Amino acid sequence: MRVGDLPTQTQLKIQKEITPYSTNIIALGISNNMPTDTMLGSGVLIKLGNFHGILTANHVVQAQPYRTSIRLGFNIKTTNHHFSIPTKYTDSLIIGEPQKGKNSPDLAVIKLPENNIGYMKANKSFWNLEYYLNKYNNYEIENDVGVWALSGTPDILSKNTIPTHGFQESRGFLNIVGFSGIIKAWEENDFDYIEYPVAYDSESDTPITLGGMSGGGLWHVPLKKSKNGKITFENPFFSGIAFYQTAIKENERTIYCHGRKSIYEKTFQIIAEKQ
Repeated sequence: MRVGDLPTQTQLKIQKEITPYSTNIIALGISNNMPTDTMLGSGVLIKLGNFHGILTANHVVQAQPYRTSIRLGFNIKTTNHHFSIPTKYTDSLIIGEPQKGKNSPDLAVIKLPENNIGYMKANKSFWNLEYYLNKYNNYEIENDVGVWALSGTPDILSKNTIPTHGFQESRGFLNIVGFSGIIKAWEENDFDYIEYPVAYDSESDTPITLGGMSGGGLWHVPLKKSKNGKITFENPFFSGIAFYQTAIKENERTIYCHGRKSIYEKTFQIIAEKQ
């Protein structure tokens, strides 16, 4: 079957499984005595022991608005809300620092303060790296079995919305989940990389730019087809982090992502050392 033939109801069910782990990252600050907000990127909520954080692209936490922010905002509900954490109470762990081009590591974790975790857990889920480490070590499903889903928040789709719940201003951010296969996967210098294609044909409603998807989660979703033709899926497995988009060429662009090794080996090791 083609990815485009994946039933809509199946897509929605997969989306429901993935989005509880996704959030966007907003830098909140002050400029000329006026509040500012800058959409920085996306991220995946993870945990390891007592450590709770957001796995994202390293260039997200190195951006000037992030480093000068007073607070970091995160979308954790589907209704109007404000949730932010003072930046000084967070910490960023560099997993891989980019050099030049798309074939160098670009990965980091934002460590979250423990006193905010309860509220976040009431609205979101944290992917337990330790729990899924055994599955990673025994992962034998081929990359071309099933589909790959990329989840994140393109900045171009954000817009001002009608304020409710006592807010004076309101801005809406849209988390999207796209489905595709992968072109290529490889390892290099203790990291792994995945090329994920995004189509821009007459049937596509993909945003013209995917800025804001950096740090978005890439999920492998094995599919099964019963004898009566019904499509079912196994639990989506967190398998990558997006960090780079190419220009559109011949109605397609490529999103470069880190893969499972970068998450379950490199990231796991660095977080474990910090505990």
